[in-house]
Amino acid sequence: MPSARAASPDWQAVLVGLRRERELLEEGRWEEALPLAERRADAERSLADASAPEGVRRALAAELEGCLVAAEALRREAVEALGGLARYREELRARPAAAAYLDRRA
Repeated sequence: MPSARAASPDWQAVLVGLRRERELLEEGRWEEALPLAERRADAERSLADASAPEGVRRALAAELEGCLVAAEALRREAVEALGGLARYREELRARPAAAAYLDRRA
């Protein structure tokens, strides 16, 4: 029967994956971060794992929080950009030639 230690996740690999995901998110490279997001479930399980050393759990929690903060910042930027595009579209609609062009494209 394998020991609990042998069955435990590779915490170092999970931590490295989370750090890389956070870095990519902070750089705005969310497409590259998507595959790494799957490792987040491993990190969350490791946080709940009572056999995980306290230092590992603290590091995982900090990286998870960093990923969430970076993802939220990207979400806010996207919302602002979409709002800006909507305002620009309305400004264009106020111009007859631009409105006709937009109507043809719709």
